[in-house]
Amino acid sequence: MGSNNQTPFFGFFGKKTKSLKKINVGDVGIYHDVLTYYNQNDTGDAVKHNIFTKVRVLEVYQDLVEVEILHTEISDTVDPCVAQLAKINISRYVSPKNVKWQIKQN
Repeated sequence: MGSNNQTPFFGFFGKKTKSLKKINVGDVGIYHDVLTYYNQNDTGDAVKHNIFTKVRVLEVYQDLVEVEILHTEISDTVDPCVAQLAKINISRYVSPKNVKWQIKQN
């Protein structure tokens, strides 16, 4: 009776309604994106690569942050041209909801 376990429904609902972390200049996090490109054949086969980018906040706007790109990692082995394309096209302005923010331990 004294445990703090929640049912899955209430746990999910609690995660969706809890307040978001207050973002400050200098905060660090990981931004995840997916690079998808299609082959020249007509099969419709797409090649997808997960891209993880470590970012630092430069400016905070309403529902938007400007970030400095610290490091980019692609989950799969890719051609150097594809890796360069992915690194060049990473947005410098992202929604803070799309970043997994670093939790500082006190």
